[in-house]
Amino acid sequence: MKRILFVQHSVSPPGGGPGVGAFMLDVLKKHGPITLLTLEPFEPKRIDDYYGTSLSGADIRPVIVKDGLLELLERLKIPHGLVKLHALMRACKEFRRRYSHYDLVCSGYDEQDLGGPCIQYIHYPWNLYPRPDAPPDWNDRWFLQQVILLYNAVCRKFSGFSYQRIYQNLTLVNSRWTGEKSRQRYPELEYLVLNPPAPAPAINDDRSRREARFLSIGRCSPEKEWLKLIDIVESLRDRGHDVGLTLAGSRDSGSYETEVRARKTGDWLELKLDFSREELTEMLLTHQFGLHGMNDEHYGMAVAELILGGCLISVPNNGGQAEIVTNPQLRYDSVEDAVEKWDSILLDSDYQKELLEEQLESRPHLTTERFCREFDQLVCLCLERGVAGVVDGFRRGELGHFSKS
Repeated sequence: MKRILFVQHSVSPPGGGPGVGAFMLDVLKKHGPITLLTLEPFEPKRIDDYYGTSLSGADIRPVIVKDGLLELLERLKIPHGLVKLHALMRACKEFRRRYSHYDLVCSGYDEQDLGGPCIQYIHYPWNLYPRPDAPPDWNDRWFLQQVILLYNAVCRKFSGFSYQRIYQNLTLVNSRWTGEKSRQRYPELEYLVLNPPAPAPAINDDRSRREARFLSIGRCSPEKEWLKLIDIVESLRDRGHDVGLTLAGSRDSGSYETEVRARKTGDWLELKLDFSREELTEMLLTHQFGLHGMNDEHYGMAVAELILGGCLISVPNNGGQAEIVTNPQLRYDSVEDAVEKWDSILLDSDYQKELLEEQLESRPHLTTERFCREFDQLVCLCLERGVAGVVDGFRRGELGHFSKS
């Protein structure tokens, strides 16, 4: 049996980053005992219940990193997501100096300098600015840009971050769009696209329970642009379409939630927050359509979940989500563009059926089974050749169907 070190600040739900980490652990557990270097308590039953993994009973030993700076920032209630990432990198380097017997080191959360070659999975490079999920004004104001760049530099110094070690890792990305974004910061980076696992079931129903409603899934947060989705559906209703909108997600921003609730003018708009997986499945079964609002979405796990759930969905014409939804009729550049396209779709039931059948053909590429199968193949290669050997083989084009991007 091989000994594996997995490094990630959290694998607890909700969220796509923790979900990728959870499914990575689900694959790795069969190869040997796992040491989980993390910042939060490891709750396998809660993770299994939410994502559908099977981590309960697995040989996974959590080691929770304690750091004085993190504890101080927590007490002061100062946001410190990037500090968490670098505190864990710093702790991992020390941990590997003391315990150097691991056969494989992995992380499921962005680029990592863990003191030696590892598998890294990039959702969006933490070291690239501006960020599409930045708070309002942060990407537009010079002073705030300088603050974030200084913060980044301090964090890199704190962890002893090395750019060169990023190139030594086997890099997986959630979309080709993210891979190209990563190259803006690391120009010579080679990467493999491995779309993340969407934990929703593939629903095959007779559609008799589905109503003429749109469903959107995501955090209740400004970058998800739920207000824009309300504008789209409101405009469609103004054109005579009897459609509704359900905004479903996790609480994230109290002020934004207040803004969304203020737009509710009737039963056609519904807000559902902090629901269970069973409740999500029920929502998927009762909605015909889906809408996604975030621009430059890194991948769009919620988009994949809606397709698996049988909802005909449209998305902004940018980011990794445009690699999932490939038909131009289902991608929009503005509220007006979305309204025009949906107006024509809603007026023609045969056209709806044609678009849905085309979209459902992509479902085999979106499942947890596909992610786990392909990740397992890479893990086997790394355990056989070492990460450095796999990276070298990848650069020479010797990994079979895993081709250079």
